[in-house]
Amino acid sequence: MSLLDFIQLTPRSSIGGIEIQATLEEIHNSTVQITEHPVELGAEITDHAFKKPDEVILRCAWSNSSPQALLGTVQRLFSGELSGADYVSDVYSQLRELQEAREPFEIVTTTRRYQNMLITALQVTRDQKTGNALVCTATCREVIIVQTKATTLPPRQDQASPEETAEVEDRGTVQAVPATPSPGGAVSPLDMVKQSVSSAVSGAIDAINPGDFFSIPALPTPQSFGISLGGIDLNMGLSFKGAAGWVMDVANNVGDTLLSGVPLVTGGNLLEQFEHLGIPGGLWVQTKNAPDAVPTFDNLGVESFLFYVADRA
Repeated sequence: MSLLDFIQLTPRSSIGGIEIQATLEEIHNSTVQITEHPVELGAEITDHAFKKPDEVILRCAWSNSSPQALLGTVQRLFSGELSGADYVSDVYSQLRELQEAREPFEIVTTTRRYQNMLITALQVTRDQKTGNALVCTATCREVIIVQTKATTLPPRQDQASPEETAEVEDRGTVQAVPATPSPGGAVSPLDMVKQSVSSAVSGAIDAINPGDFFSIPALPTPQSFGISLGGIDLNMGLSFKGAAGWVMDVANNVGDTLLSGVPLVTGGNLLEQFEHLGIPGGLWVQTKNAPDAVPTFDNLGVESFLFYVADRA
C-alpha cells in the first residue's frame, strides 16, 4: 500500500469491487414518484408517494499506462503467463461479467455508497486518442429488495374476534349441489324463499322448477373459491365486514372484478340489478326457520345458505 492510500480523504471509487482508476463524471438520480390525483386534506401523504430506485451514472476510465497495469504485466511475465489480453481489456471483461451475472453489488462513489445495484447499460467509447485506455459509462440502478414474513394465526376457536382476524381460506374450486331439500333441514329452498317475499313475487316463484335450485357450499369463515354458475366459470369471495355482515365479491376466470362488496341480504335476487354482467340465473340467501334473518358470522353454510337458481330461459 502506497503513502497516497493512507492520506487520501475519500474512499476509492469502485463498481462491484472493480476499482475505478479515474472518475470523469458522476450523475446521481434520486426520485420520488408522487400521485397526479388530488389528495384529500388530512390524508397520509406517504400513501400517495413512493421512492423510486436510485440510479447512478458513472463515466470512468482505466489506462494501460497506469501503475496497476504495469504491475500486472510484470507479474504475468514472471509467472510465465504471456496472455494477449491487456489491462483495460481485462477490466472491460470484468464489467461485462458483472452486468451479465445480474447479482446485486455495491458501488462506492466520491459522494455516497449504493447497495443492491445492477448495471442497466454499459457504454464504451474508444477512438484514436484513447486506444490505450478504457473510457466507460456505466448506468446502474438500485434493486429494491424486501423481505416477506409468513405467519400463522391461532386456531379460530382461540381467537377473541374471529370475524375480524380469521384468515381467508382458499378453497380451490367447489361445485354447487342440488338443494332439495335445503341443507340442514327438510324445508325446501322454494318454501324458504316464498316465506320472505311478497305474495306477488311468491306466485312467480311457484313456477320455478325445484330442480333448478342449487346450494353454494359456503363456510362460516372468510373464503375464496372458484365455481361454475350457468356454465360460466367465476371466482367468488365471501368476507365478513362487521356491521355490514357478509359481503360477496365476484370476478371472472381471468381475475377481472365483476361485483364487489355485495351484501348477503335476504328477500331478493342478489344479481337482479346486475343483469348487464351476463351471469345467468339468480342468487338468494335464506336462513333455516327464519328466512328473513341475514346470516351471522357463525351460521353461514350451517343454518343460513346461499342458493343459486338456474335460468332456464
